Amino acid sequence: MLNAIKQPASLLAIALVLTAGVVSAIALGYRARAEEPLPEWPALTMEYDVTGTFHAVGTEPPPTSTLVFLLTNDGKGNWREEIISAPDVVTRVGTFNRTGSYKAVQDGVYTEGDGLGGEVTTETVEPGTRMIPRSMLLPFPLHILDEHYDKEPTLVPTTAKVCFNDVCEENARGWLYRFGSSQHIYADDERGIPIGLSHLNIMEVHIASDQQSMVW
Repeated sequence: MLNAIKQPASLLAIALVLTAGVVSAIALGYRARAEEPLPEWPALTMEYDVTGTFHAVGTEPPPTSTLVFLLTNDGKGNWREEIISAPDVVTRVGTFNRTGSYKAVQDGVYTEGDGLGGEVTTETVEPGTRMIPRSMLLPFPLHILDEHYDKEPTLVPTTAKVCFNDVCEENARGWLYRFGSSQHIYADDERGIPIGLSHLNIMEVHIASDQQSMVW
């Protein structure tokens, strides 16, 4: 299911709604409508996994499993999120796997590809609507968060590998912000690129630009 946010007052309002965890772990797409343009990802690739109950077979309780995703973003509004690893689903009629399923936006066209049956559906993105793969992955400039955050953010280590061009850091440090029960860690970079989240596990981020200094 795709969600929508219509006419929030500001980027801060969007940030507070998105960080409240309004999307489920299984959701792959998101629509947003805003008075101010949402921040754009820089050109990057991001690998992450999500653990949850994604399927059920017969009367058995749905098992807990992990899906691994690869997000590719060109920094110009085009992106693709693909399942690159998924467990087999064994049924009486055969074994199925969701690896290869994807969602993407390219030049104003939204596409979903089903890795199980090979089905592809497309739709034109409505003017004034922004399609994003996951709300919680939106970057937010840290100076905007700092203006309204009621605590001092903390620089903490993560389990993510973060690269700016060819300069990489294992267990990269990032700025920790807590929003209610949610915990968001952003790269040590003014653009506020998420590298640690409560609801999914970010493993690697490769950003196709130099690290940007903080604006304080």
